[in-house]
Amino acid sequence: HLRLGTSGASVIPDPHHFLFNHNEPTYSLVHNGTLAKEVLLSLLTEENTDSLWINNHAPNTYGNGDWAGEGWEFVVDSDLYFLWIMKNIEENEYNVVAGLTQALSTLNTYIPGCGEKTIIFSDGSSLYLYGAANNLHYTDGSTPLEAPYADVLLHHKAVMTVPPTEGIASYMSWISIEDNQLVVLTDGDVTTSMVEALPSPDSPILPKAINLYQNYPNPFNPTTTIQYELSQETIVKLAIYDLAGREVAVLLDGKQQPGLKNLKWNASSYAGGIYFYRLETPSDQVSGKMVLLK
Repeated sequence: HLRLGTSGASVIPDPHHFLFNHNEPTYSLVHNGTLAKEVLLSLLTEENTDSLWINNHAPNTYGNGDWAGEGWEFVVDSDLYFLWIMKNIEENEYNVVAGLTQALSTLNTYIPGCGEKTIIFSDGSSLYLYGAANNLHYTDGSTPLEAPYADVLLHHKAVMTVPPTEGIASYMSWISIEDNQLVVLTDGDVTTSMVEALPSPDSPILPKAINLYQNYPNPFNPTTTIQYELSQETIVKLAIYDLAGREVAVLLDGKQQPGLKNLKWNASSYAGGIYFYRLETPSDQVSGKMVLLK
């Protein structure tokens, strides 16, 4: 992070970076901004229809359980953002510029604006910068400068969020990135390109109105937690059903604001066996299965 975490695990030291290993290269990312986790997850899972890739590259929950269950609230948006970038780089046979451009263009379609997407990305040999004007500044090393108090020539490349006003680095010529500009710093060159949003999709509703996660613990005795996520304010009903389909408990029936929610069910007065929990809104419904041990 280039700032304090605003989503996920709050105990991670800031600033910090995210790492992804593929054969020899180690890719890294630092991110300044806040992005909707549900949008990133929907992109990573093909609108919640294919979880194979993300299950093979699970986001970190920092020791707080499975990312798709109790650990979801500890997943950091920047980690999902990084995984989305890496998925696109992989799809482009590890052509980093092509992968970054595809990832950012697609994301810009669903989350307009570039300020919250500011990143410094590295593949171990080059730096890739993206964001909004004045969020990042770089020096390309094209004009060596001699510091007045040191016997050195300043001709290396560097990136800063704010150009320094004192010290050796203050004598460098700093350039601000432009809105939606992708800047690539390599040993021998600096290249820039603009990232545009892709045309709006035919079905722009992203993500799904509701996401329901596996209860935890499961099996359980006698208490379990049911976690779900709403993308918008809506009327919600969460009910429990037995194996015969009879409604045996209603945990919630009313209006809720968007976000990640947790409800506990104390089944101490119920017989052991298989139960189902169903989350309903006026436009959707989804259910899960759980086992009560007695």
